[in-house]
Amino acid sequence: MFLDLECTGLTDVDDIIEFGLIGTTVDLQVMFEQQLLVEASDRAWQHMLDTPIVRDMHTTNGLIDELVAARAAGTLPSVADAEQQIITRLKSQRRRDGGPLILAGSGVWHSDMHVLERRTPKLRRLFADRRIFSTDVFRHVSLETTGEPIIPLSGSNHRALDDARHALEEAREIRRIFAGRA
Repeated sequence: MFLDLECTGLTDVDDIIEFGLIGTTVDLQVMFEQQLLVEASDRAWQHMLDTPIVRDMHTTNGLIDELVAARAAGTLPSVADAEQQIITRLKSQRRRDGGPLILAGSGVWHSDMHVLERRTPKLRRLFADRRIFSTDVFRHVSLETTGEPIIPLSGSNHRALDDARHALEEAREIRRIFAGRA
């Protein structure tokens, strides 16, 4: 399960505002993609607007405009409702062997996992504790040893689904590199 989150920031005040999910098979074939905008608390929303780097990033990528429009239309789910929607989706796509889902993505170990624990603990519990595939580790090793990323970053706009797609492409390349060593 490739996951990326966009948040109002990275403090305990902040909330998730976008989920990007890609369910894959073990051989990294896409089973489904889901993008979900989420309502942030007024406090988290204000913190985002008061934090220039986050506000500018989410203004440039269009996320703030989409959130404002969805807020005005009253169509944003709460984090709890979004969590339940995602859990329902994941349970319908459960592994055949009944094992825990493997969380994958870029930064999932040092960032997203902690946000999931704090904001969506039921969702967090669906993922294996020790089988986390964080593609950014391999990206940094590649950059440090070769000066090149595993695959070029193709215009990241810091949108959750686009970032999850990039992590999936990195994972495919990592798998190709290791398969060549077998």
